[in-house]
Amino acid sequence: MKHKMKKTFLLFSVIGVLLFSMVQSVLAETYTRCPPYDLGFSGGNSNGVGFQDHRHNIFLSNGTARLYSSVWSVVVGGALAEAWGFMGVEWTAPYSGGGGGCPFLYVWNGTYYMLDNNILPQSEMGNGSDVNDYYKLERPLVMKDGKYALLISEFESEHSFLDYVELIAVDHPANVEVDVSPYGEILTYTNPHPPVSAISNEKKNVKELLSSIDGNYYEGCNGSYVILNFGDELDVSQGAKLIIRSDMLLMKSPIYIQTMNSDGQWRTVATIHTRKYWSTDVVDMSKYLPDAKGNLKVRLQFTSNDKIDFVGLDTSPQATINIRKAELVSATHSKDGDITNELLHIDGFYAELPPAKQIEIMFNVPDDLNEKRTFIFYARGHYVKTLKDDPIVTVTSKITLKGYAYVFAWSYTPAIGARCQYLFQVWLWVYDVTGGSYVTQTLLEEKSEEAVSGAYIPDWKSYEWNFDKDYSATFNAVEGHKYQIQFGVYVGVKGATIAGSFDGYVDFDNSNRYIVIQYIHLSW
Repeated sequence: MKHKMKKTFLLFSVIGVLLFSMVQSVLAETYTRCPPYDLGFSGGNSNGVGFQDHRHNIFLSNGTARLYSSVWSVVVGGALAEAWGFMGVEWTAPYSGGGGGCPFLYVWNGTYYMLDNNILPQSEMGNGSDVNDYYKLERPLVMKDGKYALLISEFESEHSFLDYVELIAVDHPANVEVDVSPYGEILTYTNPHPPVSAISNEKKNVKELLSSIDGNYYEGCNGSYVILNFGDELDVSQGAKLIIRSDMLLMKSPIYIQTMNSDGQWRTVATIHTRKYWSTDVVDMSKYLPDAKGNLKVRLQFTSNDKIDFVGLDTSPQATINIRKAELVSATHSKDGDITNELLHIDGFYAELPPAKQIEIMFNVPDDLNEKRTFIFYARGHYVKTLKDDPIVTVTSKITLKGYAYVFAWSYTPAIGARCQYLFQVWLWVYDVTGGSYVTQTLLEEKSEEAVSGAYIPDWKSYEWNFDKDYSATFNAVEGHKYQIQFGVYVGVKGATIAGSFDGYVDFDNSNRYIVIQYIHLSW
């Protein structure tokens, strides 16, 4: 009997290994991508799962991953056969001195509010005084109840004070692009010319990184610079507009735009502030180019780790455009209710926005007077920092778990009271990538039941689970550290006594098991 059982076990082991290989081959097709922001993935076969920034820092929705299957054979005593799977996000704890840039602006896309970018980045160096921020929306606006709807949210480490907001609609020909300078000048351009050379402070020509919007970028650092030479063939008599596509890596910091004076010294003629996500700035350089020596040269002076994807000089004349201010009809605070009056005038009466609060603002829609419409958002205000060092981060989530496993276990050593168990667990793991250690391994759910007892008794078991659960846990974060937040499911068969020996086997149904993370939400 014992010899026969071992032959049977070997057969199941071979089948299990084949099934394991089959499972691996189908993993990739089960991942779902949710644009627009891919914040990283840990687990499974490392295929990306899309995640969305939403309100309080990290928000994952509709990510799906199948479980791994892992077959263990000839397990003895307290060992076990097991199968497991996990998925999650990567997140970097913000710096108290900067990092993300708050508050953030969202636009209504017809279904929900979608993150566009941060606003008021100049306030990082404003010492508590109000700043003026002009920003061209990167995402299209969709009407909500016949009005344009936007959301301002504070979800990082600052407390914002908003004095005034404005939405500007710019109607223009379709063959013309529109942007706004840091000083509120609405400028047009058609065909910006990339530089003929771009020499860094390290004497490298980085022209190829700056010649097109393609995701290949130059990354500056504090003290670095790039000298842009636009050659001697461009006619700037009708216009000289510098177009810059930039993104912030770590700190909210300025980039200084400089030209050379008659003494051969570089002087700052304009300043731009990078944002959390890619954005475009335009600067009127007609007063400064050609420079004192007759050259079309510009130097970009960096003060932090900022990224530049494209720089071009446009020489087209200013096109005919129609600029119309949208009427602010309502501003609703998530805590304070109607605050419309606080945002109608520049008067020092502020709408306050602490962390985890939002303001929904609605504007009447001006008639469209041309072929194409571009929106510019203007905000006046400031923010102050509130983050404490090493905050306690709360992870909340909702997970759908569905699975169907076949588990086989038997005892082949006569022992009174010998038994084993089927085990099902849900775990939250938080791994500090920077520090190289786990900061929490929290058991969120556990179920078990007896599988077999006595000697020489084989036991097949079909084990099924199907439920939705809300989970939460906390951990201490260190600012600047990268973390992997992972949810995992474990199924196994375990020898529950020292006396007796057991063999065990786990096989998942290939087509009927999955983890769906409805959302992961981090707050601090």
